[in-house]
Amino acid sequence: MVEPKQNFPIMNGKYELRRELGEGKTSKVYLAFDVNNPNQQYAIKILKNEYIEGDEKAQDQVIKEVAVLETLRHKNIVGIFDFGDDGRIVKASGRVKELVVYIVMEYVAGGLLFEICQDLGKLGENSARAFFKEIITAIEFM
Repeated sequence: MVEPKQNFPIMNGKYELRRELGEGKTSKVYLAFDVNNPNQQYAIKILKNEYIEGDEKAQDQVIKEVAVLETLRHKNIVGIFDFGDDGRIVKASGRVKELVVYIVMEYVAGGLLFEICQDLGKLGENSARAFFKEIITAIEFM
């Protein structure tokens, strides 16, 4: 039986990386779909090797980020599903990238918070107060 052609990179045999959502100094974030359940979407943050290789402070920051995300459970906070430093990405060309550091998170449509803030401009005092009040309330109920 002939296997169907792979059109997108596959990470860990489970996540199909469909498109890049954003990129920063430390990582790239991709929209991914579960290979076995195509209706399930994720945002996968893949850390850049040049950011974490040989830099203990950067590695500690990643560990702290994951620890914080794992402890926070609230409807207004992005959830984390998986993380590791053993990621394996098989590209459509067949090329393989090993030992990828990644964080699999809940996908939230609508763009990056940074971009939304840039588009909206400055928040007025009342808007900022309402926004931060919601964050404080979320943290208090954990």
